[in-house]
Amino acid sequence: MPGADRSSVLTSAAGGSLSADGEVLVVTDRSAILAKLARLAALNADRRHLADRLCEAARVILGADGVWITVHDAGALRLPLSATDDTASALEDLQDVLGEGPCGSTFRDGTPVTTAVGDTPDPR
Repeated sequence: MPGADRSSVLTSAAGGSLSADGEVLVVTDRSAILAKLARLAALNADRRHLADRLCEAARVILGADGVWITVHDAGALRLPLSATDDTASALEDLQDVLGEGPCGSTFRDGTPVTTAVGDTPDPR
């Protein structure tokens, strides 16, 4: 699609999760989310690793600027699998160095964590 940016092309392949003004539409139906994830993950299957495709699919579905995937085992071993960009990769590295952040919290607590990065300082 000439002239289309990467997210609009991927989003179109996911079944049109962008509104006319480019806003990401909220999808709460788990089966719809999984169907979008599967469609997006199938893109470029012959040229990109599955972890990279899943990471990009999550970015598109969530409407995030960046996403990374890190695998934890029952101990302290963490293995970063993929990041959508250099900023996401740097944030994942920072979590590893500091020993805190949304990935560690999710792993410890067993609950999802979303983190918005903006102009407002962290209240901690």
